Amino acid sequence: MPFGSSITSGFTEQGIAQVAPGTSGVYGIFNKSQCVYVGDGEDVEASLYSHLRGGSSESYWIRSQNPTYFKLEACEETARLEREQELIAELDPVCNRS
Repeated sequence: MPFGSSITSGFTEQGIAQVAPGTSGVYGIFNKSQCVYVGDGEDVEASLYSHLRGGSSESYWIRSQNPTYFKLEACEETARLEREQELIAELDPVCNRS
């Protein structure tokens, strides 16, 4: 189930500031038609800002897909990687493909 108890907001500085926690979780970045990227982080807010501002290795590819919003889900650190892999398998994000 993609993002069962998720929070959704615009993939903007303001959207991230309003809803993204500085805690552990998983997130998906979407454009109008598809999931662009699924990631995880110990600080979801910092991870999203990094993608938005071009500070991550994936940023170029994510931003080239014209992302418009993100969804996130709080997740304990010990379960984060497994949950990320479940979401990648289910949503098949274009920027997570090898």
